[in-house]
Amino acid sequence: MNSVPCQSAPAPHAVLSVVTAVPRPGVWLLRAHGEIDAHSIVVLERAAASATAGRELTGLVLDFTRVRFLSAAGLDLLSDLLLQGRREGFTVRVAASTRPVLRTFALVGVDDPALLHESVPAALDSLD
Repeated sequence: MNSVPCQSAPAPHAVLSVVTAVPRPGVWLLRAHGEIDAHSIVVLERAAASATAGRELTGLVLDFTRVRFLSAAGLDLLSDLLLQGRREGFTVRVAASTRPVLRTFALVGVDDPALLHESVPAALDSLD
């Protein structure tokens, strides 16, 4: 997996960091670590914008396996990315394994096995 020299710096008071990588051509991986809320979402939004802007993208994987909290702001961004993917022809997958994130998805009825995966390798494999 190749790292990409595009790393988002945390916003003021943010407790979220996002590192981007390109595991294979056309597929971007956004590794989030920390808490995704209304204050920190800007960090993930910047990384997503960088990954999707003007690229021949076939897949985007959001790695939430190290996310401790997921608010409605994160769900809103996921919804926007899913819609953008449909319009622009790329697939979005989420790797999530922490209880708070899985509980948030369950509360809003996000349980699509094509979208949610327990690990990054499983999410990447689902793009094939």
